[in-house]
Amino acid sequence: MAITTDQLHRWHRFLFREDFGSAGKVRRGSSEYPVVVIEGDGEVRRRPQRGSDPQRIGPELDETCRAFQAHIDSVGAGGGVVDMTAGTLAATRLYASILRIHPYEDGNLRAAFVALQAALRSQGMWAVYFDDIERHDKELGWALRNDDAQDRRPFANLLVERLEAIRQAASEGTLES
Repeated sequence: MAITTDQLHRWHRFLFREDFGSAGKVRRGSSEYPVVVIEGDGEVRRRPQRGSDPQRIGPELDETCRAFQAHIDSVGAGGGVVDMTAGTLAATRLYASILRIHPYEDGNLRAAFVALQAALRSQGMWAVYFDDIERHDKELGWALRNDDAQDRRPFANLLVERLEAIRQAASEGTLES
């Protein structure tokens, strides 16, 4: 499945058409949202971060989707075998970029989560769930940073852990649907 800007808008509209009049529509105003960060002193803090300028949302989402598609194309060109590290890094980049852009008035995390699942599934990986939301937020915080400390690896590593746990449960027959 191709993940495009239009597809993101359709997912958002589908998820929120009953809740928001603006479902599937890009926000027109500024946006600020909390990000969990690990400060230099090791303290975990929530800090406000601004979403992209409304005029930049479309081009930035387009570039985000193109970058993920380029990853998918390179996997196809390489025989279709997905390296789990590269695949989870590409999925993390897509997920974090959508969240950093913050294209909608509300529902950004939920819409980005659908995109994350689609990114994993499009690479032949399992869909994941997070049973430790604090850890999700902490590891994702590294990928959302807007400074030199930005790092997608902690969240990608969490995805690998979750995928391995799901694979293990599936092989033992203990995976619940």
